[in-house]
Amino acid sequence: METLIYKDWVTYYEDESLKILFDNIPIIEDVPIHPNIPKKAQKAILKKPYRLKKGISLKVIYKGDEYNIFIPSGYRWNGANIPFGLYNLIGSPSDPRFKVASMVHDFLCENRYVIDYNRYLSTKIFDGLLSEVGVSKFKRFLMFHAVDNYQKTQFWRSKDV
Repeated sequence: METLIYKDWVTYYEDESLKILFDNIPIIEDVPIHPNIPKKAQKAILKKPYRLKKGISLKVIYKGDEYNIFIPSGYRWNGANIPFGLYNLIGSPSDPRFKVASMVHDFLCENRYVIDYNRYLSTKIFDGLLSEVGVSKFKRFLMFHAVDNYQKTQFWRSKDV
């Protein structure tokens, strides 16, 4: 495979089949809840408590195919979906190590076309990003298979119209 050079890009993760590059470091903030905002707005914040402060571009190179992805400033997501009963085994959804991986994965799930509807690739990216921040192989194995199996049965059944 030809070596590609991306000036001013940060290689976030790389293995034999997948390379993930960012144009800058993601800045993630918790969306604050103020007592004077309406209850409906408070519920929306609780549903998606994280926000990307500055938009980021990603390049994903997978088995020779390149995908260019832009996640806009203000993008909001809910973090890692970990059932309460598994917190002791995997960790809390608010674990800072899960934030970038869950942001990218949630964006890919909501915008499947940006990776040509490749469900498996979205899960590989999630796993790679978790690996890079030190999540153990065992926890990544559990998370990878939980996400992959959920997507097989629910989320990726049909393409966006």
